[in-house]
Amino acid sequence: EAQVLEILVLRHGSNEKHLGAASCKFKTEPMSAVEGFDFESAEGSVEFGKGETRQHIKLSLPPKSWRAREVDFLVVLEDAEGGPCFDPGDDGGGDQAILTVFLGTHGPRPTGFEAIVDCCFGVDILSKGLQEWKGQFRSCLYCGGSPEEHAEATRCDWAVYIVSLPWNASFALVPPTVFAGGWSCFFGSLVGIAFLTACVSDLAELFGCVLSVPDIITAITFVAMGTSMPDLFASINSAKEDPTADASIVNVTGSNSVNVFLGLGVPWTLAALYWQLNGRTEEWEGRYPGVAASMSGAGFIVQAGELAFAVISFCIICVLALVLLHLRRRWLGAELGGPFVTKAATSGCFIFLWGGWVAVVSGQVLRWGQPGADAAEVVAAYSVSFVLAVLASAIPAFLMRQEFTRNLLFTSEKGGDGEGGTVVDDNASEGSRREFVKGDAAPSATSFGKKTSFDFVGVQNGSPG
Repeated sequence: EAQVLEILVLRHGSNEKHLGAASCKFKTEPMSAVEGFDFESAEGSVEFGKGETRQHIKLSLPPKSWRAREVDFLVVLEDAEGGPCFDPGDDGGGDQAILTVFLGTHGPRPTGFEAIVDCCFGVDILSKGLQEWKGQFRSCLYCGGSPEEHAEATRCDWAVYIVSLPWNASFALVPPTVFAGGWSCFFGSLVGIAFLTACVSDLAELFGCVLSVPDIITAITFVAMGTSMPDLFASINSAKEDPTADASIVNVTGSNSVNVFLGLGVPWTLAALYWQLNGRTEEWEGRYPGVAASMSGAGFIVQAGELAFAVISFCIICVLALVLLHLRRRWLGAELGGPFVTKAATSGCFIFLWGGWVAVVSGQVLRWGQPGADAAEVVAAYSVSFVLAVLASAIPAFLMRQEFTRNLLFTSEKGGDGEGGTVVDDNASEGSRREFVKGDAAPSATSFGKKTSFDFVGVQNGSPG
């Protein structure tokens, strides 16, 4: 039958009679225990009144006829308010307090096929995974993923739903994260992304062939945009949810590193080994007559074409972009966000740099790189492109410098001696600021810890644990 687990939370302090009101949040996190089968997920807050030092957290344990192995889950306290902090010497450090709850074995041990399944996968894990897998397919039937969202869907929602339905249905085949510690979901997602990338690449090549667009232009436009959409949405989510810009910016460099070192390195290495082991053929000699005349064996040949020009021009654009990010860090204190004008100017500059790079590479492929091209025209085109790129980067840099100067003037007028600064609120209107003066910082968590702290004591009425 169902049981209730009571966890006692104590608040310690040097003078407990004069403790003020305080609170903290709690949540449960699964470890080897399966949520919904071994314990019910819970989250909420623990409220302490003035002078109170004891509170309880009640957790529900669903009925379970047997448990063949010991399992555990976590109860986490965090976000303390009202003065207290957590004991830095306990699990979780000064930011959290973590309690591990163990649920012991009970009931008759399974036999036969049930015992084999429990030994290999875990009966509860398999049941939960199948439920989630079924839910993935069921969510594909509703616009918005649920009956409630389906009933309130707008025409725009329906348009997005119809376009994304084939992809949602295809990726519903990916196993849930419950199986194999999430590894089955990880590799299943990789397979799905590889299949989707192959489809986008082939469709882009066919589109370019119909319009008589060279392969390199197709690659830097349609293929690049199609295969970079997942990275774009991942960076957007990281920028919105994470407190820093590290994940969203590093995602760009990490993704390109994977493309270069794995996407190119692995197939090129395998192809080089193939031709080294199998030797030259008549087809290979006919395709690369110049190379065949200059070497004795065979090899994997990649004709560069305009790749060198594309890479060099791309590096120049990257340098300008990195300089802008450095100036944002130096003058605005953040790579992303900030006042609306500088934020919009930086975004527009980056889009312009990308569009200009595509235009320059396309011009090199279609006109300036062709035999007999006018040298004066080529030099003029390159010079104008470089000047426009520098000017486009100078506009947001100038606006950032102006914002930095205004912040200094505002601080010097209010602070007198110049000690202090301002914090720009990204969600407020342009120019709104919160002043801070040196010496006004809030007390640290360590100073709070000397007065009062939260701590777990144990589990009461917890016969299962």
